[in-house]
Amino acid sequence: MPPQALSQTQNQPPLDASILPRSPTFGSNAVLTAYQLVTRAEDHAVQLHSKIPANAKEAKATAASNVLAARVMGYLFIEMQRLRRTLGDVPITRLMTEVLSNSSHDAIYDIGRLYLNHFIRAFRTTNNAYPEPSNHPSRPSIDNLMDILMDTLEGSGKDHRSARANALIRDGYKCMLTGLYDETSCTKHPAVRELADEVEASTGLIVTSHIFNEAVLQNVDPNDNFPHDPQRHHASAALSILKMFGLVDLADRLATIGNPASATGVHALVNILSLNSLFHTHFDALKLFLEPTEDCEDDEYDVYIAYPRIARDGPSRVKFVSLPRQKGVDPDGTKYPLPDPRLLALHAVCARVAHMSGAAEVLDEFDRDVEEMGVLAADGSSINTLNLMLGQQYENPRHVSVKA
Repeated sequence: MPPQALSQTQNQPPLDASILPRSPTFGSNAVLTAYQLVTRAEDHAVQLHSKIPANAKEAKATAASNVLAARVMGYLFIEMQRLRRTLGDVPITRLMTEVLSNSSHDAIYDIGRLYLNHFIRAFRTTNNAYPEPSNHPSRPSIDNLMDILMDTLEGSGKDHRSARANALIRDGYKCMLTGLYDETSCTKHPAVRELADEVEASTGLIVTSHIFNEAVLQNVDPNDNFPHDPQRHHASAALSILKMFGLVDLADRLATIGNPASATGVHALVNILSLNSLFHTHFDALKLFLEPTEDCEDDEYDVYIAYPRIARDGPSRVKFVSLPRQKGVDPDGTKYPLPDPRLLALHAVCARVAHMSGAAEVLDEFDRDVEEMGVLAADGSSINTLNLMLGQQYENPRHVSVKA
């Protein structure tokens, strides 16, 4: 049975009609009241967008941005409510508080843009920060699987190379979703090759996939020459949002302020999946995501895709298993921890919100424009791209607090 698809087609939601559900179920009337304020903001932006003539491209783009921002905010409410069992009540309570504290349409658009720029984008990437490293050429082959496991117990796990090595060990040298074995590991280690041969598995490239985008926290140490570095601001905002959502321990584990980039906690195994190269690409782009099963079984997830062509032959449900734990090398699972279900739930929230709101297509277009665009179009039609790239507001910029 293939993964479940959010939609059968890749269609952008209309800008001239409201799409947010009118009366979803929430845990309190206060949350519903806040959500309804968001739907009114969407209605207002949609009406304004429909009245602006097509040749007023900058004004049209600003209105479209407001429609998108309201939808991002609305679907965040819905998805945080749906995944409360994993994420707790703090995220949706925080959303409610932000809206009720300033319910003007402009304030709702601003906070929606903030979440798009600094939350959704923190769980999405289309470019690897590092190329996949090859195994160290001078290290001898290890024939015995137990020797491989024991040999790496003292590894630091604090940079991309060691994180990849430890993730492959934890995941049995195979894709966590398909069972495809890593060809490089099979070539280097006869014991791994035997594992693949025992189950007659195919081999290919297995990639280290970060749930929270590793590039967000790279090279963000304080620099007196660039006190307002946009990348550092983005990293700070993304981590602040995690803390606002009550996930202080995750934010602290991902960030190691003051340490070199190679030592960042973003490479912790709780933030890593081993995926084949195809699924890695789709996972990075929020086109494939995992959600805890309805019965919340430990380390068991339902697999979702944006639309059917993403993975017609993939699994619909997976159960993560640690090979070192199976073999008794890491009996309590502390040395080789499995992915944190809260990080996967946040990734799923971002994926669903991006696709249902229409932000996914906007972000894809942004990626294409960054590659192709050298300067702004003279008529202002590309202002959306520039403002998204800079993480700024579209007009009348105002400061939006992201303090925990």
